[in-house]
Amino acid sequence: MSRETFRDVRAAVGADSLDAETDDADGSAKEKGYGVTAAPIFAPSPVVDVEDKILVDMAFAAMTDEEARICELAYGFTEYEPVPDPEIGHRMGLSKATVQRKRQK
Repeated sequence: MSRETFRDVRAAVGADSLDAETDDADGSAKEKGYGVTAAPIFAPSPVVDVEDKILVDMAFAAMTDEEARICELAYGFTEYEPVPDPEIGHRMGLSKATVQRKRQK
């Protein structure tokens, strides 16, 4: 995930850090079956996957059902390839411009 994407997701959901999502009020790690640890940015690790999943879940929670469906299609969450805006509009009965606005929002 690029820095710009991370910042956009963080701004969309209003989260200042992942600590709010992974730590209890007393500072101890929540029992979710994983621990949050530091990892070098160049080394893929399960922690990076967990962080990405948390951010994606937070972003989808901040969307309406229609916006979420548009993003799922546009970014390839539901199909093997991303679906272009005109095709999403056709499937959902929306104009291309409406799909673009909702996806960018």
